[in-house]
Formats: sequence, C-alpha cells, structure tokens
Amino acid sequence: MKDPLYSLPFDVITSIVLLLPQDVRVECIKVSRLWREQILACAEAWFIVSLENGAADNPMAELACDISKHVKHLKMTTTSDHVCSQYLKQLRAGHFTRIQSLEIAEPSINGLKVYNDYGATNGAHHNVVKKALQTLQIENTLTYLDIKIGFTCDPEVSIAEVIATFPYLTDLIYSVESRLYPQVEYYYDIMTTPHQHMINLELRASIIMETDIKCIAIFCPKLRRLVLNGCVNKVLHAIVECQNTTMKNLEIFAFNPDNTHPPIPTLSTLSTETQTIANVNGMDESNEGKGLRILYTNNGRTPVPTEDILPLIYQNRKTLETIYACISRLTDIELEYLYNKYVNFELKKIKYLTIWLTKGIQQWMLGAIKNSTSLVWLELVDIWDVNGLMDTLIKMPPLCHIKFVAASMKPSNHKKLIQLLERYAQLANDGKTDSLRSIAIQFCDNVITDDILGTLGNIKTLEEVWLGGLTNTTSVVKIHTFIAKLGKQQLKGIYFYKISVITDTTLAVLGDMVNTLSYIKLKELEYISDNGIRALIDKKTDDKNGLSLLVIEDCPHINPKCIDYARKKVRVVVYNKRCSSSYLSLNNKHHYALKPYQML
Repeated sequence: MKDPLYSLPFDVITSIVLLLPQDVRVECIKVSRLWREQILACAEAWFIVSLENGAADNPMAELACDISKHVKHLKMTTTSDHVCSQYLKQLRAGHFTRIQSLEIAEPSINGLKVYNDYGATNGAHHNVVKKALQTLQIENTLTYLDIKIGFTCDPEVSIAEVIATFPYLTDLIYSVESRLYPQVEYYYDIMTTPHQHMINLELRASIIMETDIKCIAIFCPKLRRLVLNGCVNKVLHAIVECQNTTMKNLEIFAFNPDNTHPPIPTLSTLSTETQTIANVNGMDESNEGKGLRILYTNNGRTPVPTEDILPLIYQNRKTLETIYACISRLTDIELEYLYNKYVNFELKKIKYLTIWLTKGIQQWMLGAIKNSTSLVWLELVDIWDVNGLMDTLIKMPPLCHIKFVAASMKPSNHKKLIQLLERYAQLANDGKTDSLRSIAIQFCDNVITDDILGTLGNIKTLEEVWLGGLTNTTSVVKIHTFIAKLGKQQLKGIYFYKISVITDTTLAVLGDMVNTLSYIKLKELEYISDNGIRALIDKKTDDKNGLSLLVIEDCPHINPKCIDYARKKVRVVVYNKRCSSSYLSLNNKHHYALKPYQML
C-alpha cells in the first residue's frame, strides 16, 4: 500500500504537522524515512522547541542537528545532561541562525564550564563567562532571554555579563538565588557603553539593593518595564532618583510581587497612545507626558512603608493609570504630615485602582481620586471606614466596576451602601451608559441583606455579579428573586463563592438564564450537587449562543461524570477539586485581589 504522504501536497502536510504536539511529532518521525524527511522539512513546526523533562526530550536530543536551523524559540529547562549537551553543541556550531528567544537553566548553564579554561584570574572571571556565553553564537539574533541561576551553577552568570554579551536583547528575565550586589562592579569592568535595546527587565534575587538599580539604570537607560523581586525598600527611592536622571522612559514598575500576584501587565497592554511616546529606539527626547503608567506592589502579605512608596506615587501622579498597592497604615500625625508635604495630591489619569484601605491610607487615597473622571475600576481591600468610603463613592463620578473585599459591615453601614446602589440604579434608569457594569462583594460580613440584594437587582446596567465568602447572608427565597430579576437584564456572568444559601434549587433558578449568560463560576459551595448542575445544563437549548464557560472549583458533591455531562452542552467546562491559590485568609490577613479585567 502506497504511503499517503506521497499524494499529499507539502502545504497540507505542514498544516497537519502543525496540529500535532511536539511529542507526537517525534513519534511520527519514527514511522518511516519519508515521514522523517517530510516532518523535519516543516520549518514552522520547529519554530518553538521545549525541553522540560518530558518523554520526548531524549528523542529531541537526536534531532538537534536537523531542526536547529528552524528554531526561533528554545526552552531548555531539562535536567538531562545528554539533552543539554546535544543542544549546546549545535549552539556552539552556530546552527541556531534564526533563534530569537531562549529560556535556560541548570544544567545547560553548567555545560558552559567546558569552555571556561582561559586560565583567567578571579578578577577576570566575568570576562571568562562572557566569552563562554559568546560561544553560543546567538548574540546577533537573540532578543529575549530567560535565565535562571541556581546555587550550584558553574559558572555563575551575572546580569552584567548577560547584558554585555547580548547587545540586541529587548527582554531579559534574570533569576539568581544569591544576592545581587557583588555583581555591580562588573558593569564598569565589561561594559563601555549603555545597552541600546533593553526595554523590559524582570529581576529576581535574594537581595536587591538600591545601588544595583542605579547601575542598571545607567547601563539600561531605555527600560520601559521593570519587575523586581527581592528588593529592600530603599530601592523605591532609587527609582524616584533614576526617573529624574537615567531611567526617564520607565512606564511599568512592579515592586516585590509574590507568586500569587495577578500577572504584571506587559508593554503590549499599553495603549497606542503610550506606544507613540517612545520612538523606534524606545526613547523620546521630550519629557512631556513621561512617567509611570502602571505601578504594582505585593499582594497584601507585607505592606510597603508609606515613607518609601508615596514619593514614587506622588512623582508620577500625573501619569499613573493603574495602581495595585498594599501600603502600610498611617497615624493621624503622619497623615497630617503628608497633607503638608504633598499639596494638591490628585491622580489625574488613574483608570484602575486596587488599594488596601488601611487606616490613614483610606483618607489619603480617596482624597486623590474623589474628583477623578478617568477612573473606571475600583477594588478596595481591608476597608477601614465603611461609612466614609460610601460617602466618597456616592459623591464621586460614576464607576463601571467596583469590588469590595474584606469589610466588616455593621447594620449602621447598610443605609450608606443602599444609598450608593440606589444612585447607580437611578443612573441606569436614566439611560446613563457609564453606570455600574460589574460589582464584586467578597468576605464582607453582614452585607447581603434582603434590602441590599433587592436594591442591587435594580441596577439594570449590571453585566457581572461576583458574591463570595459572605456571612449572615440573605434568605434563599430572596437570592432566588434576585437571580430572577437579573435574568431580565443584560447579565453576562455570575460568580458564587462560599455562600451557604446557594443550593441545587438556586442552580435550577439560574438555569433560566443559561441561554443568555456567557459564564457561570461556582466555588466552594457545599450544598450543590450533580442534580443541581444537571438541572442547570438541561435548560440550555441554544447550542451556539448562551453559556460558553462553566467553572466548578472545590465543590465537594460534584463528580466527574456530571462534568462529562456538562461538557456535552457547554463549550468550556473547568473542573477542579484542589484548593485554589486565589484564596483569601481572613486569619492571616492575606487578601488576594483580582487583576483589572479579571471580572470581564
């Protein structure tokens, strides 16, 4: 029987091969000589190669010579010495002529020590390492590098050596388990001119000092995005200083984000307006309109001292559009000092604000946004003064998205919250397009009463509602009435998390909306079962429209067979019984907030 590959056009073969995962392509190569030749000739199929301790790593090692000329993106995090040596051999031979991005870790880095035999003294160690990196022969094409340096790496490659070796890098992710500061002197020893292309740097070390950042600012003056993990607080003062001298193009800055942090925005997320600020070289000689647009701190674990972070916020008050910050509380004396020091503090362009409203910070930050007409997203965590917050929100220009996390509301606070919701309901009735489109209330005690839920249901512009971790909630009947009322509006998504009154009956009521909703998310609901999910799904009659995403997490009475049933009618079903990292621990005061747009 004639091999079918003989009769297929090459472009059809390529299209088929592109659909196959890397490990399947490797297996197909073993079928015959013809299959091997045709698959290896599909250049596009080998643009991306990943070596991550998978079953296909060893077979991929034998293909290194054949595919190296096609590879544009190479990930080498395997622990196999054999696999690493095969790819390092091809790199040194200059066969990776098209490579643009490289992710490398041990033992690939250890493989460089074979060439570390120049008889160099300790003082010239950095030059030895630079020469070892140059043997890879990719310095003229590489624009993206992710390199992880462990304690056992030999040689230990410094960030200075990397920057000096690869002059066309635009993106560098550099992680080292040691302290960074001993490497500062390397810049002056091996770099004669600043790097002309680096615009994005992510740096992780056990300790990053302010002197490190000042050196980086000198030798990478065109940086537009900087993510630092392992910094001392004084680094923030260095950023303020460098913005005025050598780091004038910085637009995105993240300070010690933790692993549960929402993803830090990339440069590609910036608007077209931002892109025009920088010319093709990533730099604009004019300082007008320059400054940070996005600022992130950690996710609530360790508040950043106000005396360290506020100078940075104030210096960039005219340009900041996104702030995600957990800042330490202020005493009345400290707050009065700030009012005198930072006169007329306003965030004039703020669009997305996530802030932990601790004592003092609430007054300070709300005062900076109370007149804002640009703010669309407001996420508030650890609310100190609920009534004071509601008074400000009632008087502010209307917002599109509001989220409350971790607030203890007393009955005396309910009246203010109802007034706020009534305002948005009236805006919706008046046909205002800028009325509230999404609201999230999570881990707020004594909030969802019958009156509040009834008022919330009157906001006709609502497209998304997230309710979670609520105690002393409304009655089952009232929440069903609320859902039914929302079903008559333009609701696109709903999320219930850890609410005891959500039952199978609730899901049946929710089923009346499955032909209009886009998504439903259910998490840690103890009183729903397979019967409720089936009742929900059975009401979906429109195969093309309606519910397209169903997420079920940590619901103990939902079983895999029920999920299989749901997948017959819902395009995407996410099922997970493991504990999610996006949790909120009230005992430890670790509040994990959502990134902007995550509700959308």
